[in-house]
Amino acid sequence: MEACGASQNGLFCDAMYRQKVNGRLVLEDCRLARSELVDGLQGPQWRIRVFMVMALLRASMHALDKVDAVTEPMKSANASVWNERNTDPIFKDFIEMDRNLLLKQYQLRAGQGVTVYMGPSPRSEITYTMNDGPFKGQDPRELVDQAITWIISMRSIDEQGLLGNRWRDPGHL
Repeated sequence: MEACGASQNGLFCDAMYRQKVNGRLVLEDCRLARSELVDGLQGPQWRIRVFMVMALLRASMHALDKVDAVTEPMKSANASVWNERNTDPIFKDFIEMDRNLLLKQYQLRAGQGVTVYMGPSPRSEITYTMNDGPFKGQDPRELVDQAITWIISMRSIDEQGLLGNRWRDPGHL
């Protein structure tokens, strides 16, 4: 990959920018998958969508760390930023842990429950909660939202530290 004239400032040619946009695509797909975790999902539809979101959350982290970091300045910037991830609960106790449980053991901690109300106006209510772990009792969809926000902040810190404002598009992730 060819560096631009101002490469000593960490600025790269269009090829580098296009690759970063491809890395962002994973996070955009994650957001789309999150939008499909809607009220009313049950059984396999719920399980498959949660599986998809968790895999995409972790894939977006991998893309930033392994795909976007193709030059030494980017690798160095990533090293300092990503050291934080191993101590942040949303990463270690949700993104990493739940992805590992799903992919390696097919164990889902994001559960669903149904309450049926009997009487003159029978109805049912589906709820979604984490069944186990440090986030037990919380809505997994809210945790996914937090995880997406956290990943965006990690990307932002990484990009600001290395690329300045040259390639930043504030309207895009």
